[in-house]
Amino acid sequence: MAVLLIAGLVFAAVGALLAGIGIATARAERHFGESAARATGTVTDVRSRSVGRGTSGGIVWLPVVRFRTADGRTVDAEAGGGTNVKRWEPGQQIEVSYDPANPSDVRVPGSGGGITQGVFLGIGILFAVLGVLLVVAAIAVGI
Repeated sequence: MAVLLIAGLVFAAVGALLAGIGIATARAERHFGESAARATGTVTDVRSRSVGRGTSGGIVWLPVVRFRTADGRTVDAEAGGGTNVKRWEPGQQIEVSYDPANPSDVRVPGSGGGITQGVFLGIGILFAVLGVLLVVAAIAVGI
């Protein structure tokens, strides 16, 4: 019975951690979106990055964009996020969001982030609920 209690506590802790990561990244992304400046940029290159390992790995495509900030500076930067589908081609015009204090922190709206945050949050909640159920079961059978 003690194993049930320990397993429940571990599941609840891991679930709380994963849910916390999902919430924290969603809040950071929302904060960036609220404070970011917007500009129209031109894709100058599309780079690929390997993610994961072995059969679970894949490729993420990241656009490199050139845009002009509100104060007139020209910035060339690789956009954060990316997608697993090559959506951009050199010469293509796209909307970008950037941090006015650090214009090289560029993001393309709608690329990356949202699904990952949801997965962390969903799995975290699932683990936390399972952990609580295991703890309740351990208490019910009288540890």
